[in-house]
Amino acid sequence: MGSLTYADNMLYLLDERGTIRLVNATPECFKIAGEFKVPKGGTSPFWAHPVVCGGKLFLRHDDNLFVYDVRN
Repeated sequence: MGSLTYADNMLYLLDERGTIRLVNATPECFKIAGEFKVPKGGTSPFWAHPVVCGGKLFLRHDDNLFVYDVRN
């Protein structure tokens, strides 16, 4: 279970335990291009959808907002 968003021809998948995966998904294949664990920002599961805007990935967990530069 988790949430996702799509940007720059890639899927950003965030599971409820806080692992974010960058996935290249086509009708032919599903290939993980990278992944990392988001720091805990609270005690609840990660439910907020990831957002990509202006080359930055925004991830919220409870009252904390994490921002990552995802430009090529």
